[in-house]
Amino acid sequence: MIRKLTLLNFFILTSFFVNAQHSIEGKVVGFENGTKVYILQQVDDESIKIDSTEIRNNTFTIKNNSTPEIDLYYIELGTTQEYIFTFIMESGIIKFSFDKDNPSKVSVSGTTNNDLMTSYNKVAMQIQDEIMDFQNQ
Repeated sequence: MIRKLTLLNFFILTSFFVNAQHSIEGKVVGFENGTKVYILQQVDDESIKIDSTEIRNNTFTIKNNSTPEIDLYYIELGTTQEYIFTFIMESGIIKFSFDKDNPSKVSVSGTTNNDLMTSYNKVAMQIQDEIMDFQNQ
């Protein structure tokens, strides 16, 4: 009986860790095929590239089976450091979308914390727009 419970606990824990993967699925407009996409992690005062891929047909995907440390990370499109976006690394499928011609419409969603961050950013942009309108009067 104890052996069966031990095996059951092992399978439960194993399935938890197998499902604790994360992936980033990106849809981007305005970048050529082969443009590099980097995932950056801030360590002390330095940004470290921890993963990369390339854009193909306006999309990219990065998958990892390790359990991520929930923290702020960055997506960098290209090598010019002009297009760097914050997201929260966490288990699940993170969806990223960006249009080079409409940079204020960047979106990171698909996981709880990224959905919350995107909602917050939308409200902050609305407030910023209202302040700018008020100042221009």
